[in-house]
Amino acid sequence: MKCIKINLSIFLYITIVYCFGKFENYKENNISLINNNERIKRSISFQRYQDKLKNNDHYKKKRMFLSQLRNKVEISIPYYVEHNVNYQLVDLALQFIQQETCLKFVKQQKMIPTSLGLQYSFGSKCTSSTEKKTNKQWKKISIASDCSNIESIQRETMHLLGFIYTQNRYDKDKYLLLIKKNINHRYLYKF
Repeated sequence: MKCIKINLSIFLYITIVYCFGKFENYKENNISLINNNERIKRSISFQRYQDKLKNNDHYKKKRMFLSQLRNKVEISIPYYVEHNVNYQLVDLALQFIQQETCLKFVKQQKMIPTSLGLQYSFGSKCTSSTEKKTNKQWKKISIASDCSNIESIQRETMHLLGFIYTQNRYDKDKYLLLIKKNINHRYLYKF
């Protein structure tokens, strides 16, 4: 009986040491899983901080914008809206972008061929032409009937200006947790 107790205690000791070692090894190999909670907490606290930012003409702190800049640059971008596009939606979409960035949009009554600007036209798809043909050319943003809303106009405008979709950024894995089962299978290739 004493021999069985000794063997049982040795077996338990070896099992505990082995399992504890496996657990420590698992923690080291899966440190990213443990850090996800910390990243989420930091992200939530940063979002709460954003709500406290001021937004007036004299003192603008923008989201994801360096607040230490002494000489703030204001960039004016001319834009033209063709007659078959809802100009009120375009104006409102650009006004929202203007409030949140250092960009300023100036509406043009006609397109000047030798200047550069944004041209909003009606099309079959909602797209923006990012190809660089010449420096002095109006960049076309096509607005279809199914995407004639403020969000789509803002998305295509920002895309044309060089902003990258969040899911396409090289550092997306640091900030995004994609749940692929929630993504429509037709759009999965975009992620």
